[in-house]
Order: sequence, then structure tokens, then C-alpha cells
Amino acid sequence: MGDPSSTFTRSVPMEIAGRTWEILFSAPKDAIIGPLDRALPLMVLAGGLLSSLLLFGVLHSLSLSRSRALKLAAQMTKDLRATSNRLVEVQESERRLLASELHDRVGQNLTALGLNLSIVANGLPPEASPELAARLEDSNQLVQGTVDAMRDVMAELRPNALDDYGLPAALRSLAARFSRRTGIHVAFEADEPSPDVPKTVDLAMFRIAQEALNNVAKHSSADRVEMAIRRVNGHATLSVRDNGVGFDPKRGEASTTSGWGLLIMRERAEAVGAEFSLRADPDAGVQVLVEYGVEKGA
Repeated sequence: MGDPSSTFTRSVPMEIAGRTWEILFSAPKDAIIGPLDRALPLMVLAGGLLSSLLLFGVLHSLSLSRSRALKLAAQMTKDLRATSNRLVEVQESERRLLASELHDRVGQNLTALGLNLSIVANGLPPEASPELAARLEDSNQLVQGTVDAMRDVMAELRPNALDDYGLPAALRSLAARFSRRTGIHVAFEADEPSPDVPKTVDLAMFRIAQEALNNVAKHSSADRVEMAIRRVNGHATLSVRDNGVGFDPKRGEASTTSGWGLLIMRERAEAVGAEFSLRADPDAGVQVLVEYGVEKGA
């Protein structure tokens, strides 16, 4: 029969007339398995290897793309924070310039005008009409009121107390001016100034406190505010809490009124590496909280 390995054989038992017969079938393998059939296992193996390589390439490409995207996002975040810091610096520079211009030009002229009015009032003869004297006194009071208002504006633009005496003194002065202007009582408490907190952080906290008080005056209907600057567990913290009507934080941050104020406060905090949080509920007031890790910034 030739080489058994080159043929297929099959024995089939059959029972005929009470006797069992075996019928043997055989055929050359070459007649059944053609060249394509012999190559098929190799083709399947090659296809599997190619598919694995393609899948590995796709996964590797996705991994590289994700890594590049994360690096790009980190770089964009860093660039935006540098840009934000630069914008804050430019804004503060413009505030200082405007405050200086108000003092040098407007302030001095108002002071001279007040002195002139006092000289004229003191030089009036006894027989001068009381109405004229009253007019001069009213004008002098208007000038003095304008000087006081201008000083408040200058303090808002550039708080000299912040540079000279530190953040607690600047916030205490801010609270007093706010109460005087709005009639809303501000209870202020502070720890001693932290010399290891950068001036940029002190300035950011001062501006956030300004914005928080502005929001209280515009939206809260509060009659009391508690403001505190503390040193807690390695963090310098600023808290501004009112007893007003509160709001829904999700709706508030999306609105065009308080939303912009919240966005500005958050960006100021993040620009100096501080954390900003807001606690608010309808009819439960609002608390603005800024926390700066002193060890991190040192």
C-alpha cells in the first residue's frame, strides 16, 4: 500500500448474514489535501501575529496620544496660570497708578479748595447774609465729603495698610469702610500676620474679601457678616460668612450676576496656589473660604 504516512485509511465494520466484515477505505493524502490546505495553518498563524502587532500598535499609539494630551493639558494649565498671574500684576499696577493720580491731582486740588472756602468763610464781615455763610459751609462740607469718598476709593484701589501693616490691618480697615458705607455690621477677627505667607497671597485674599463683601451688599440682604483670617493646621485661611438669603451654588455660578464674582474669586485664589470653596444654601447665607498651604508656599 506504500508509505502509510502518505495515505488516509479508514476501517468500517459491517455485519452481513451474521458475520462481521471490515471494509477498508484508503486514499492518498495528496489527493485530499491541496497546497492551499497545507498553507492554511501557516496563514492563520501569520494573520494572528499580524493582528496582534496591529492591536499592539494601536494601543501603543493611544497610550502615546494620551500621554501627549496630558502633557499638553498640564502645559496649557501652567501657561494659563502664568497668564493669570501676569494679568493680576498688570491690574494691580493700574490700580496703583490710578490711586496715585487721584492723590496727586484730585486730592491736592480738593484740599486747596477746602482751604480757600474756609478762608472765605472766616473773612466774611459780620453783616454778611446768613444765607451766604450757609452756602459756604455747605460747599465746605461737600468738598470734605468728596475728599472722604475719594480716600475710600483710593483705599479700595490700593490698600496702603496692606503694605504697611499686613493683611489683618488691611481687612479690618476694609470691614470698617464697608460697614460705614452699607450699614451692614462686620465682625472681624484675626490672628497675627504670617510672615511666611507671600505678599501675593495676602493681596489675593484682600481682593477676594473685597469681592465677597461686594456680593453681600448686592445680593445677600444680610445685616451681619463674620470675617476672619486664621492660621489653622499649617494653612492661612480667610473666611467671609454672611447671614443673608443664600442661593443655590450651581445656579449662582452660572448666572450673570453673582457668577462673575465667584469666578473672579476662584481664579484669584488658584492664581496664587490657594484653594477656593463656597458653602451656600437657600435661606442659609453664604461662606467664602480661601485656604493657602503655608508649607507648600514657603
